[in-house]
Amino acid sequence: MRRLIATMVVAVAGSTLAGCVGGGGPTPSPSPVVTPTPVVSPSPTWNDKQHGALDAVYRYLEVSNDIEQHLTEADWNRIREVAMDPAAGDAFRVWNRWKSEGWHVDGTPMFEPDYVNLGMMDKEGDRYHVHGCYDITGTHLVDANGNRQEGERVAERYFVRYVVLLRSTDRKYLVMEDINEEETC
Repeated sequence: MRRLIATMVVAVAGSTLAGCVGGGGPTPSPSPVVTPTPVVSPSPTWNDKQHGALDAVYRYLEVSNDIEQHLTEADWNRIREVAMDPAAGDAFRVWNRWKSEGWHVDGTPMFEPDYVNLGMMDKEGDRYHVHGCYDITGTHLVDANGNRQEGERVAERYFVRYVVLLRSTDRKYLVMEDINEEETC
C-alpha cells in the first residue's frame, strides 16, 4: 500500500580543464578540454503489456497512499478500481487497524522497478510480476496530532513484488498481490 512516485535521476558529469597563466614567464598552451562520457543507467525495455502492468502498480500505489494519508475521510472502495483480492482485502484489514488506532500515513513512499515478468496465463488472464525497490524513507505512521508511531521498521528500503492481472474479460490491469520481501535494496 504505497504510492508510487517514480523518479529517474540521470547524472551527467562535465568538466573542463584549462591552463593557468604564469606571472612573468611564457604562457603555457592551454590544456585540452576533457568532456567525459555521460554516465547513464541502463533502462529496461518493456513491451506494451509490461508497461500496462507497471502503470497498474503506479496507480495502485497512488490510490492507496492517498487513502492512507486521508484515512478517516477517504473512500476506501477506490482501491477496488486498481486492485482486487487479496491485495484489496489486505489493504482494508491494515486500514481498519490504523483507523482504530487513530493513525494515518505522513509522507510518500517511492518505488523503483527493476523487472516486469510475465507469469502464469489462464482463462482469467495474464499475470505479471512487477519487482522493485520500495523506499519508505521519510514516510511514517502518525497519530492525529502528527506524532510518529515508532514501531519495528525492518528497513527503510526493501524489495517488493506486485502480481498484476491483465484480465481477459475487459483487458483491465489490476494488482492482485502486494508482497514485501525480506531483502533490503
